[in-house]
Amino acid sequence: MVSETPNNGFLAGPLEDASIYIGDTGALATIDEVRIASVAREPQVLDQPYEADEQTLLLDHFDSYADRTATNPGVPEAGIAFGPGRWGLAPTWEPQGGKLRLAELAELGVRTICFHEHWVPYQSYPHVTDSDRPRLQSLVDGIHEHGMDLLLYMSRQFADNAPEWELYNEDFLIAPRPGAYTRQPTQRAYIGCWKGPFKDFALHYLGQTIDEFGHDGWYLDGPEWPQQCTNREHGCGYVAPDGSIRPTWDLFATREFMQRLYVLTRQRKPEGQLNIHNSTVMVIPTLGWGTSTWGGEQIDAIKPPVETLDILPMDSFRTEFMGRQWGVPAEFLVYDGRPYYARDVLAYTLLHGVVIRPGSPESMERVSALWGVHDEFPFSHGEMSGYWMNGDLVRIAGSPSGSLESGPPAVYASVWQLPRQGSLIVVSNLTDRDADARLTLNLEELGTGTGRVWDVLSGETLTVERGRLRLPVESWRYRVLRVQ
Repeated sequence: MVSETPNNGFLAGPLEDASIYIGDTGALATIDEVRIASVAREPQVLDQPYEADEQTLLLDHFDSYADRTATNPGVPEAGIAFGPGRWGLAPTWEPQGGKLRLAELAELGVRTICFHEHWVPYQSYPHVTDSDRPRLQSLVDGIHEHGMDLLLYMSRQFADNAPEWELYNEDFLIAPRPGAYTRQPTQRAYIGCWKGPFKDFALHYLGQTIDEFGHDGWYLDGPEWPQQCTNREHGCGYVAPDGSIRPTWDLFATREFMQRLYVLTRQRKPEGQLNIHNSTVMVIPTLGWGTSTWGGEQIDAIKPPVETLDILPMDSFRTEFMGRQWGVPAEFLVYDGRPYYARDVLAYTLLHGVVIRPGSPESMERVSALWGVHDEFPFSHGEMSGYWMNGDLVRIAGSPSGSLESGPPAVYASVWQLPRQGSLIVVSNLTDRDADARLTLNLEELGTGTGRVWDVLSGETLTVERGRLRLPVESWRYRVLRVQ
């Protein structure tokens, strides 16, 4: 896959002794040519090499670097090789045996990639522009070649730089218009109303887009959220006795949008996905049309230092973030340091059968290992016995077990069982001290009479005597045990 990203900008200050550095040891990129001009230009991707003109200050095609007698404007550092580019030679920072990022992600177990709104130049625009078609198709093809699915971003916004803005903004948008979202290219995007013609406009082009490019569904950033609206142009709002226009909610229209989007996606892609980002918004009539959901972003506004269990009590997590009560599989969103860290929160979320959405190399490695566990033992399909209801399966000395008892932080265990495959046990230490946990397992109920138990992440076989074992668990860490 070839990725093409034009860039432009300004260089400030005296330039007599200036140097330009391109790439670094970790760039994993090939740069075909560089052009510097005396005027600002709109970024362009051409179907031929750049040519010099009266505004050109520097143009380097990199084609002469193999010729040691040639005079070149740049000096390649060690580790840079010159190989075929799109137009002649090009420097590359890709190491010997290097892999595309897509290949690395696939090897880590990634199955789905969400691509944010920059597949079109207008916020949440449902139709691909001509200039973006080749790049989007390249992205879809590259991800599919590596065995992964691609979800494209969709919200319920309509931007003032979209081609239809002048004709339809009054009909498309909710009223009154709340604060606008801004991005590049320069634009202001406002919330649309699904009770008006915006719904048919969006669905028509979303269907065309999946027909043309064959991607695998949608990452939905708010289309499932009902909105208040007073726009009488499309039938919202009502006239109060005092003559004022009062808002109504487009709940049923939002449900219809989600239902139709689900149908048009699954008609084209039987395994197509509607991945819903619904932090703080749990509206069952609309959420039920999603294939997965994730939340937790609302917590990133809390400033550290904080205690995880203070801002996210266990009963609150069970109520909102487990997904089981909604009938939709759930993930949890963590921004490292805002206010906690993925390496710590995983101990907490795993007790509830929820994996975090990785956002850093470290969290990716941790979650990748858990994906591997799921491949061997698909616990999401098993019967879950949470820490609050499994006292007949596992008990931990000094910790509440099998009940909703409240108290100080402790070591907890949750259990998943699959017919003929045994059980999986997550043991998490939610205290600020390392623990030497003492577990008592009901081996017969867990699927074995032999006492064979091992740590599926380390491969370590654990010693079990009459159902009892000692298990070291570090502070805010977890162990994943298999009983077979």
